[in-house]
Amino acid sequence: MAVLVRVAVVMRVPVLMAVLVRVAVVMTVVVVMRMPVAVLLAMVMRVGVGMPMTVVMVVIVCVVSHGGRS
Repeated sequence: MAVLVRVAVVMRVPVLMAVLVRVAVVMTVVVVMRMPVAVLLAMVMRVGVGMPMTVVMVVIVCVVSHGGRS
């Protein structure tokens, strides 16, 4: 039984991660679209000290969304 449960959990992790990533990207895009670039940059700078990966992702999303729209 324990093995079955473990397998089920392992199988579900990638799905959960994919869903979480999608939600995060959608949220970020929505925030980016509503926010002025200056506020966005200020937030990125503030967060950047603690979480470089988050900043990288946010910057990529910013570039993609702004580049795609303009």
